Amino acid sequence: MAPSVGDVPAPSPPGNVTPSRAANKRFELYARVRNTMQIGEGGQQEFAVEWMCVNCLTFNYAGRASCRRCNAPSAASHRSARPPARQVSVFPSLWLCDTCGHTTDVAKSKEETAPADRELSSRSKFFCSHCKTPFGGLRDWYCAACSHLNPLAAVQCATCLTERTPSWTCAGCGSGRNSIFRTECIDCGQERPRKRSDSIVHCPNCKAWNDVRWEICSCCVRPLPMMQECAGRGDATLYAASPPLLKARAAREKSDTPPPPAQPREEGREQSEAKTTATAESGGETPATSTYVHPRASVKVAPPAGVPGSEVEGSWWCCRCNVLLRRNTSFCDICLRPRQVAQLPDRPPSESGGVPAPPRRGEPQAGDWLCPYCRQLRSVQTRRCCSHEREVPQGYWLCPTCCSTNRRDRRTCVGCGAVPHFDKWVCTICNGKNKSGEIRCATCAVPQDHFWTCALCGQREHFTQSSCTACGGARPATEESIHICSVCHAANGASRVTCFRCRERLGDDKWECVRCGSRNERGVLLCDACTAPRPYDFNEVSWVCKICSNVMVNRPGKEEFSRCTLCATERQADCFTFPTRWRCPRCDAGNAAYLEHCQYCAGQAGGGVSSPRVMAELQACVTCTHCCRDTTLDGREQCEHCHGSLRVLFTEMTRSVSLTVSSDVMITDLGRQAQELLTDPDYLR
Repeated sequence: MAPSVGDVPAPSPPGNVTPSRAANKRFELYARVRNTMQIGEGGQQEFAVEWMCVNCLTFNYAGRASCRRCNAPSAASHRSARPPARQVSVFPSLWLCDTCGHTTDVAKSKEETAPADRELSSRSKFFCSHCKTPFGGLRDWYCAACSHLNPLAAVQCATCLTERTPSWTCAGCGSGRNSIFRTECIDCGQERPRKRSDSIVHCPNCKAWNDVRWEICSCCVRPLPMMQECAGRGDATLYAASPPLLKARAAREKSDTPPPPAQPREEGREQSEAKTTATAESGGETPATSTYVHPRASVKVAPPAGVPGSEVEGSWWCCRCNVLLRRNTSFCDICLRPRQVAQLPDRPPSESGGVPAPPRRGEPQAGDWLCPYCRQLRSVQTRRCCSHEREVPQGYWLCPTCCSTNRRDRRTCVGCGAVPHFDKWVCTICNGKNKSGEIRCATCAVPQDHFWTCALCGQREHFTQSSCTACGGARPATEESIHICSVCHAANGASRVTCFRCRERLGDDKWECVRCGSRNERGVLLCDACTAPRPYDFNEVSWVCKICSNVMVNRPGKEEFSRCTLCATERQADCFTFPTRWRCPRCDAGNAAYLEHCQYCAGQAGGGVSSPRVMAELQACVTCTHCCRDTTLDGREQCEHCHGSLRVLFTEMTRSVSLTVSSDVMITDLGRQAQELLTDPDYLR
């Protein structure tokens, strides 16, 4: 059976360690080497090791004393001539899915994506392009050429010096659809050979695997033995290659008081003392074989006390990087290790045997609630967290005395019997939140007391009922009428022109010409009888919500919208506000705000030039595209600092608003989308 995504089987026992470091000892001097295939004498393929020049990034034969391109000495490219560098885990450009074996090319998918969609598909590289399975994370891997173990941060095999390939080929069935991080064939299930050489070492502090050439641990950033070897070299050529660095090292070596060694962490102090004692008892000799540590032992740091578990929070804790990660990620964003591996810390064995003891997590107390912003459990008496009041489910109210949650229809608290005090009321038609002083809902304009009493039988009926359900009596004429939307069947107040839910036009769709009195369809801009332009109310103002970018239209004589109908956010003074239409000074026709010239008198004037846009009541604050400073946008449409034209900026801003929601007529496509949504039971719920 194939292992899970996060499992890494143990390599060969410590007794079968391949002695490869002696053969690669002479290449440890260089900061970067590679193993390439060349054509030798007789046309035979040979492998040769090359070193990279740090000045021109050119690879040279290992026997050369200088670069073949810039003639820089090879000593300048030695590891000791440069500051110590940490190996960081990098997301692979090519990776194979552990489920289907498909190869995902990150660079190719980015090129094929349209420039406008690249920001939306920025996380598509973390999912398989074939089966949409998330990336399993980086793990300790085995080389496809020599089958030796390598640390997860390595992109080059520490034993044979070949680059890490995205896949390996099974010797049994010949399948090449196996990820380099898998140890069993995805097709036949045969295990691949697993070896270990002395070219990788354990970090003395966190026990993570590291390349023997690395000077800093890739996990805990502690110094490794290679750093001391580089600092202890006293070659004259190295001294000439980097005088400032090596002079400091030479002065430090000659001093009588060497720098104190780095102290290990608390969890590794006992291991360091035990190792020092064992070395002293053996006469200073270090045994050739050390105790093997499973790759999962690199996960050392446990989550701090007080952090709830994943079952409570929904998030999970990476014990290697010591950070809290989102609940929808399958690997750590920092070390790229899988969730199954990075979430499992080392635990002390139980007294009964070697089985690790289960973790102890504190159970939440009765009544505790989870803050949606910080994902922390709060006490039942806590009513505020992260500068926000505790959210109560729709249809419930929170008792201010005992903090019990009660249904909306309860007149007293179920816990203490206190009478509720409603600062806000929720409309039962649109679920909109309203202040206590408001009589009508700000969203659908339906009155708060939306019931009427039948004059015949005294039955109370809902505001949407036109007749009594008990005796069939008609609703009194004195009661205010409502508009039922023909698309979504939502109840709207008499003062509304469009439906609050689907934006469908309410009432008659035709408009009357002021010149001849004929009636025309709503999509017609000129009268069919006398070609007069359609009349508009030029005092109509549109404003854009700063939170959700929803467009609200305030019409004279109608109820003014003081907050957004989608997110219920109060209208702010600095929101983008503009007249919905502007009047042409030549023909008195109304034009949309995004039109720079009148669309009615175009071609009638001499030379075919129409009247330009005149926005007399325009007052907004925008950022100038020329000087990048905030300026007031008025009817002149010029920057008050650099006097640059803001006509194009205002046109683009109003064009996007007008194309989203029309100011006077709702787009018919949006009505169709609302009709489709209303057939979905999940939307109605």
